[in-house]
Amino acid sequence: MNKPSFLAIIPARGGSKGIPNKNIFELNAKPLIAWTIEAAKQSVYITRTMVSSDDDKILAVAQQYGADVIIRPTVLAQDTTPTGPVIDHVVEQLSDNGEHYDYIVLLQPTSPLRNASDIDNAIEKLLQ
Repeated sequence: MNKPSFLAIIPARGGSKGIPNKNIFELNAKPLIAWTIEAAKQSVYITRTMVSSDDDKILAVAQQYGADVIIRPTVLAQDTTPTGPVIDHVVEQLSDNGEHYDYIVLLQPTSPLRNASDIDNAIEKLLQ
């Protein structure tokens, strides 16, 4: 049996009203989103790490930290936009390019204390 593939999706829209630029706000000498990207990249299971954003600064930081990026349409970057359609957008874009994954792992950039071990433990519970 082939090893299952896992796509990590990190949704990070611009335009936060509470904390402007929160996803790239420096936290302990690193942009907030960098903590999540690094955890995903260190996971033994994650096959690919994608950041979905409408913000050029967030996309640039994401690439700097090793994530692949996808530009999110403005219609999917509103205060009231649910996460489901954002995930669908990423999956559809990758599928259009012939990429398919067995599992999707949603990682919010606003959870910087989650590490690769947390991700791997959750995936192992899923696989069991």
